[in-house]
Amino acid sequence: MVTSEPASRNVQPPVHLMDEKKQAIFEEFKKQVFALDLNEKQKNWCDDKCLKRYLRARDFDIKKSLNMIKNTIQWRATYKPDEITPESISKAAAGGSLYQRGIDKFGRPMMFVTPALDKHSQADPETSIKMLVYFLEKVIALMDENVETQVWVLDFKDYQAKNMPPISMSKHMIEILSNHYPERM
Repeated sequence: MVTSEPASRNVQPPVHLMDEKKQAIFEEFKKQVFALDLNEKQKNWCDDKCLKRYLRARDFDIKKSLNMIKNTIQWRATYKPDEITPESISKAAAGGSLYQRGIDKFGRPMMFVTPALDKHSQADPETSIKMLVYFLEKVIALMDENVETQVWVLDFKDYQAKNMPPISMSKHMIEILSNHYPERM
């Protein structure tokens, strides 16, 4: 479940204030990103906040950040995370193992994961991954202008080895989170 109201109560403090050196790196990075052959949708996605997250994720190394964002742009073009529908993940979502409920005092969306309720990932890991991406996209879309991160609460009550998703699925989820949603947690 994703709540339909954007977070608007309290504003999270600025994640990162840039000094002159980092501002210059940001301007060069932005220039290089927009020199790529991007369509309008990709250009809109590459806003200043997005570019700064990619720079922070790679310690303001332009080459590494550019490689990372190129990979994400390619991934988004093929995986199409913004086109995942509720119907395509309905079986995975039915168990209630992943849901969004409310915001914290800084306006960050609260995501709850209860692995013991996940009965679907072993049978259909790809749909479970799509569900994760769907929720990430929806929650990000609901975030207030000044909010960049989410809070995740993992509840391992009643979790057992029989509930464990395939290791390959867990690795794939971590890769998606770290490579395509940097600085969002």
